[in-house]
Amino acid sequence: MIKKLTVNALAICFLAGASAAYADGSGTCESGDCEGGQGVYHYADGGSYEGAFKKGVASGSGVRVFKDGTRYVGQVEGGIPEGVGEMIFPDGTRYMGGFDDGLQVGHGTVVYGDGRRFTGSFAGGRPSGHGTLIFKDGKRLTGAFKEGVPQGQGVLFFVEGAVYSGEFHKGRMEGEGTLVYADGHVYVGAFTNDTMNGNGVLTAPDGSTLKGEFVDGHLEGEGEIAFPGGTLYTGSIVNEKMQGKGVLVEPDGTRYEGMFEDNRFHGKGTVTYPDGATFTGPFIEDKIAGKGQWTFTDGARFFGYMKDARVMEGKGVYTSPDGTRYDGRFHENLFEGEGTLTTSEGTRYEGSFHEGLMRGVVSVFYSDGARYSGEVKDLKPHGVGTMTFADGGSYTGLFAGGLFDGEGSRKLIDGTELSGTWVQGKPDGVMTSRTSDGTTQSVRYANGQPVTAADQGPGTSGASQ
Repeated sequence: MIKKLTVNALAICFLAGASAAYADGSGTCESGDCEGGQGVYHYADGGSYEGAFKKGVASGSGVRVFKDGTRYVGQVEGGIPEGVGEMIFPDGTRYMGGFDDGLQVGHGTVVYGDGRRFTGSFAGGRPSGHGTLIFKDGKRLTGAFKEGVPQGQGVLFFVEGAVYSGEFHKGRMEGEGTLVYADGHVYVGAFTNDTMNGNGVLTAPDGSTLKGEFVDGHLEGEGEIAFPGGTLYTGSIVNEKMQGKGVLVEPDGTRYEGMFEDNRFHGKGTVTYPDGATFTGPFIEDKIAGKGQWTFTDGARFFGYMKDARVMEGKGVYTSPDGTRYDGRFHENLFEGEGTLTTSEGTRYEGSFHEGLMRGVVSVFYSDGARYSGEVKDLKPHGVGTMTFADGGSYTGLFAGGLFDGEGSRKLIDGTELSGTWVQGKPDGVMTSRTSDGTTQSVRYANGQPVTAADQGPGTSGASQ
């Protein structure tokens, strides 16, 4: 940043007085004609005048030396500087220009003892109006002055190449202005005490911008940062960095809303991807750092941990668009390991998954109260298993595609048990029927119906699943 500029007051009031005559006894005429010609007059306070006199008063051209050592060469009237002249002060300051009633007025040039130089308008002994001030370090300020200091509109040229154009107040950059840095940065906005303070916009050579409230030369608080490629940040800014809560929108539509630290996603946030998918969870240095909530464009949701490229990994909960919910472990986006799958109809599967499919012995709980324990395929009983119905009846044996299929035994709520071969959920062939009192008989079935004599014992049309 440009160093703070301090413009010292330029007041150079004509402080030495001049006696209008010598006849009052305040001084003596040392030589010449001090009444109406050329003479040398010494004042009682130690000052002197050498030059033209008129009616006993210093008038015309002359040299006036004051008691403090200030020396004036030029026109006088009534004993005081009046017209055009040059005044040299003890500290080396030299003024050349107009005088009125002993004070610098009109157009003039003052060269200060410390090396500063001002050329412009004077009033009441001070730079007032339009002028140019050149500082000893080479800075140049052109603009309005009042009572010796820059006041109003002006342009300040810095040695290193920066240029400020705007308002000055009491010698300092204050108000609205534009500061163009030598490296190409441009700030347009409010200034206080020679520094960017207040609302403004800072534009970098690469096209990026900082917009908002500046404090002591830095963007602080709520603001906006626009990056060269089109990325836009709106939110909390500390020392010109994204810090705190904010929103970052990238050119491809990716949007992050949440916490930032040192220009990076850090803390809890939500990122929305161009395809509409979202993630809400923790971030560390721009990366997802733990479990979070994913919502996909098809309506599916996932809560857990994802590796790069949205790959579900580890323990999590996935809810499909139709409402099916899986709670368990994942690997490479597939169900893997122990988990629980609950369908939208309320059926719940508990067991082990491999590459997205259930394997081994599974427990299934149906919404109607039935339950199953055994092998499954495509989420249907398949292989060896036991189905227990809500009414207390059960079937133990082989299944295929969710139906009794193969050797198995069906127990009814009255205690009757029908054992034998089942085909697509129906008894088929010779079945053994055993009642609760131990009576056993054989019954032949075809397509689920008994085909022997009427007294064949209980039958079944299979399990409804």
